[in-house]
Amino acid sequence: MRFVHRRVENILLLASRPRLMSWPMKALQYQGPNQIEWVDMEEARIEAASDVIIRPIAVATCDLDWGIIRGQLPFPAPFILGHEFVGDIVEAGADVSGFTVGDRVSVSFQPSCGHCQPCGHGHSAACREVAPTSMFGVGAVSGHWGGAFADLIRVPFADNMLVKLPTDLPPEWFTSVTDNVADAYRAVVPYLTEGQPSRVLIFGNHDSLPLYATLFAKRFGASKITYCTQSDKAADNARKLGAEVERVTDWPARMAAHDITVCASLDPAALIAAIRSTAAQGNCTSVGVIVEDVPVPMSEMYMRGIHFHTGRVNGAAVHREAVEWITSGLIRPFDVDTKVVSWDELVDALLHRPAAKLVAVRG
Repeated sequence: MRFVHRRVENILLLASRPRLMSWPMKALQYQGPNQIEWVDMEEARIEAASDVIIRPIAVATCDLDWGIIRGQLPFPAPFILGHEFVGDIVEAGADVSGFTVGDRVSVSFQPSCGHCQPCGHGHSAACREVAPTSMFGVGAVSGHWGGAFADLIRVPFADNMLVKLPTDLPPEWFTSVTDNVADAYRAVVPYLTEGQPSRVLIFGNHDSLPLYATLFAKRFGASKITYCTQSDKAADNARKLGAEVERVTDWPARMAAHDITVCASLDPAALIAAIRSTAAQGNCTSVGVIVEDVPVPMSEMYMRGIHFHTGRVNGAAVHREAVEWITSGLIRPFDVDTKVVSWDELVDALLHRPAAKLVAVRG
């Protein structure tokens, strides 16, 4: 009992009271394709005055995680999984001014300082204070920031990285706001023009991001939404969200021209189909991580004036706005096929994938 009391007391200390001991913590480690396991790790610690230590209370799978677990992406094991999460602050560095121990917060999935030139322009994914690919939950590729499927996680640049959550709504609603939800928003909403018809075409399977994109297209008044998919489950969910569905076995060479196209597949054939299905002066966004070089139809893109967008979403830049989308009731993220599981059920759920979006809730 003395051990338990001292450990709880240690977790609640502020940075001004240094720890005298380091306690082991549990974290979920990716060890190779279809190999994940809870392991003992050294407890997360304050390393800079702008840090906080977060106890994750709800962690979601990003669509990227499914590719990682299946070994489809070149991220070298081992590393701790998880980068879409909310949690409680259990320790705060001396320079943290906007938050305090006990605050329940949403956490941006990619570390960014908030004060360098790119951050000042809203390009948090290009922060100069961290590695160009920085994010939680993917190991060495991102600079070893740790992962959120853990007892504790260190979050840098706290005043820029966090947004307080309302206490009257389920915290699990907010797990994906800075990543998959924000990514879906940026692929569709900026290109919708109020009062003018806009046709939206989405290439995706049973993943949360293309389904969130469908939800945003419907909510912001797209005149027509078409969801092209190889998945029966995705087709069913997309119909419920208001899309017309094109169920295909193989990705088509092209479809009818649409003003806004979104490719959320890792398959280069889907990307080419999305580009060739984009109307003149339309916008095509690739939100999937395609790891191979893809020859694109440049002459067609040039002659039709297609605007092509790719790259990571600037999650921290839209963080507060993204939380408000849910707080205000603008969107309901659980309209997208979502399964909530306990911490104890997590490993089995990750290996068998019961839904497009998985959210693990502690306790």
